[in-house]
Amino acid sequence: MKKESSHSQKRLCQALLEELNSALRGELATPKIQFVSITGVELNKDNSVAKVFWDTFQSKEVDATQLVLNELTPKMRSFLARKLQLRHTPELRLVYNSQFEDTMRIEQLLKHKD
Repeated sequence: MKKESSHSQKRLCQALLEELNSALRGELATPKIQFVSITGVELNKDNSVAKVFWDTFQSKEVDATQLVLNELTPKMRSFLARKLQLRHTPELRLVYNSQFEDTMRIEQLLKHKD
């Protein structure tokens, strides 16, 4: 059975999400990732690894965007360390989360059902 996250871990996830989105719009902004949004963050038990979920409206560019984000990961981690003043900044593992595509697929299925 999965144990519930602690309140402090939930706050840290939310702070990571907000700061990463801020970094992608500001300090780390590039045209290649202008349509990327961080949609969620999950931390492991000891907060050493953060699974960072991202999405984009440019679904045809997912692979290229993933490469750019992977290159930016060290800068993102450095940005987080500086902004959040964490003793140990978690390792960032970026995971594509196709919320937009899933929503479109569901809408299409619902249209065909009627």
